[in-house]
Amino acid sequence: MAHRRFLIGLLVSAAAACGEHVPGDSKPASVVTATAEKAEPGSASCRGCHQKIVDSYVQTAHFRTSAQADTTTIKGHFAAGRGQLRTARPDTWFRMEHVGGVFYQTGFSGAGGRSRTERMELVVGSGRVGQSYLYWKNGALLQLPVSYLTGVDAWINSPGYRDGQVEFDRVIPGRCLECHSTYFTPAADRITPRFSGDYMLGISCAKCHAGGRQHIEYQSSH
Repeated sequence: MAHRRFLIGLLVSAAAACGEHVPGDSKPASVVTATAEKAEPGSASCRGCHQKIVDSYVQTAHFRTSAQADTTTIKGHFAAGRGQLRTARPDTWFRMEHVGGVFYQTGFSGAGGRSRTERMELVVGSGRVGQSYLYWKNGALLQLPVSYLTGVDAWINSPGYRDGQVEFDRVIPGRCLECHSTYFTPAADRITPRFSGDYMLGISCAKCHAGGRQHIEYQSSH
């Protein structure tokens, strides 16, 4: 139990300042697609000259601190009997599903069977300690209510959400993404943090080694 409390504490402290609730929006979610590269190249562009370094680095938790949600990046379980999270309220629970290559979280609340479903689109966290999951909504990124904790190998309430509540509206500000991605380009919005389709997930070589494109062009031409 002490080990579990310690791991949960790590997740909570990392997320404590990274979310706020945004007003509900009935518009359909807009999926923003990442561009391959911005002004700076991704780590794959460095492999030609630095193969051993890159091949080693891409195995690290640092490189994997954010990613598109798929079968290789999501650590939580979806098999029957393992794809659920029960809460302190018997009539409130969550179901995680993998359907046709797409991952979903659905929250159920009340005797009337009220529910809400959102897609798991981005993974935040390498899985060394745990992971949280994000979805796109009109250019904003929001945290899903169920996270995964590695130490107990189970689904848990996401940091910042109340147990026993079906909530999906905790917005992710730019400060979270500064540590969990190479870059996200902000879109103009004076109320809610929103982002354009120009972003790079994970911590690539470009995060710490600025001027990568000029370096590649110079070395390739000499």
